Amino acid sequence: MNNRLQEPLQELLDISSKMLGMAENSQWELIPEYEKQRLALARSIFKTPLDIQDSPLVASIIEQVLEINRKFNDLAEQEKADLSRNFQLFKKRSKINNAYTDNQ
Repeated sequence: MNNRLQEPLQELLDISSKMLGMAENSQWELIPEYEKQRLALARSIFKTPLDIQDSPLVASIIEQVLEINRKFNDLAEQEKADLSRNFQLFKKRSKINNAYTDNQ
């Protein structure tokens, strides 16, 4: 394994896992900073020349990161749907409250 790649690849996987954990714990506000780090790291990894013997390990880590991304995106879609429902409920309650106060 290219020593210049081993550590960054593991860090990419670690950051991705940490972001998934944050999503699972509804810590959405923390994620953008980690995503910036992850994106910069991914860019630097893909600029590094790859030795052919490293391909299976690199492919394995990329597959793991993609699976984490799928799980993360599923959680983000759930959160988006929950926020939309809550917003609709808030709007409905506001209309009811306004109608009640207008009639007094």
